[in-house]
Amino acid sequence: MLRRLLHPSSLLMLLWPRRTGDVVADNTTVLYADVLWSSLLTGVIQTFTAVYLLRIGGTALQVGLLVSLPAIGGTLLSLRAASFVRRHQSDIRLAVIPPFYWRLGYALLVIVPFLPHTAEGWVFITIIFLGSFPTVISNIAIVSQIAEAIPPDKRAEVLSWRNTLAGLSTTLSAFLGGIALSFMPVPFNYQVVFVLAFAISLIGLYHRHRLILPKDSDDTAKQQQLQSIRTILKRSAFQRFMTGLIFYLAGLYLPQALFSIYLVKTLRAADNQIGLAATLGSLAATISYPIWGRYMTQQRLRSLLALSCIGWGIFPALVSLTPNMTVYVFVAIYANLFGSGVTTSITQVLMGIGSPNERPTRVAIYNTLVGGAGVLLPTLGTALLRIIDIHVVLLIAAALRIFAGILFATIPQWQADKA
Repeated sequence: MLRRLLHPSSLLMLLWPRRTGDVVADNTTVLYADVLWSSLLTGVIQTFTAVYLLRIGGTALQVGLLVSLPAIGGTLLSLRAASFVRRHQSDIRLAVIPPFYWRLGYALLVIVPFLPHTAEGWVFITIIFLGSFPTVISNIAIVSQIAEAIPPDKRAEVLSWRNTLAGLSTTLSAFLGGIALSFMPVPFNYQVVFVLAFAISLIGLYHRHRLILPKDSDDTAKQQQLQSIRTILKRSAFQRFMTGLIFYLAGLYLPQALFSIYLVKTLRAADNQIGLAATLGSLAATISYPIWGRYMTQQRLRSLLALSCIGWGIFPALVSLTPNMTVYVFVAIYANLFGSGVTTSITQVLMGIGSPNERPTRVAIYNTLVGGAGVLLPTLGTALLRIIDIHVVLLIAAALRIFAGILFATIPQWQADKA
């Protein structure tokens, strides 16, 4: 697969897909092109948004709010958004228009340095916060619509290669963005980089708009309106999945802020060492995505979800035992090899663990849990440092992740895309 993608004609198709008449093949290349272009903005956002805020005088409190506030929309509105998505399942605009407004927010950051200094940080946060609300709809819609556009037997491969391309594009944009920023004065450099990344990402939305979705029949539309959260939560397989997911998210978000604290205060890591570890870890994930996708069939999905979750779950424990940055680099590489499997398998489960009509609600339930965990648990993790040692908190997080993997292994068998 990699050799085929690297062929010059395939690379051209990735950058600008053309119709071939094969709907599945066309949808696949459109999804690849979408993530390839769109992730150029993602790399800039992930790497430089908080730095941008700090460069214009943002405080530690404002940086914290920048991380936590966007999760509120997913917590409060996901279930309502799922109802809306169900009624418009085949409308690709749901996966195009909301992310346009979200991306536009990052372009609008160009105005912040022109504001009074006392208002800059708060306007910056407000723009990002308000822009996060439209994505509540698009995050649900795109997962559901990918499942509609790609057959179940090809989803793991498509998702894994989308993640691979996203990793490559994100790494490239972060690298090039850092170079561009060094050649221009602050804040003009951030204004240029963010606006340019926004403009390029619109090419991805253009390709996403070309996704071919099946039309809903009248009967399907009626069934979609009849689905309820209570019905979905009664399904034994989904119940066990959600139970495991609660423990997994607790173990994922509890130590989120602690890793940076451990690197800086315990290991005394330099910025270039932290950057090297992050880069090599990201490359490990990028390489391993297609490997997980190759073997993640419906029959193996439960076992690979459990395996990857347990493998990744050991990461916080290994960090707590890490004596120096040299060892940490290898630990980060190890963790990302398994983390890519968790990402791919959870998305697969959400797509196929029940009726297609229930898919938007399943994703909404997941997003609600993720949003709540993202807002509350990092703060709890840092608060625990006042009571117990950081090594103990990291071991607790590892135990939560490993227990989640054990629960995932006990999920009852289900038939893909069936109630």
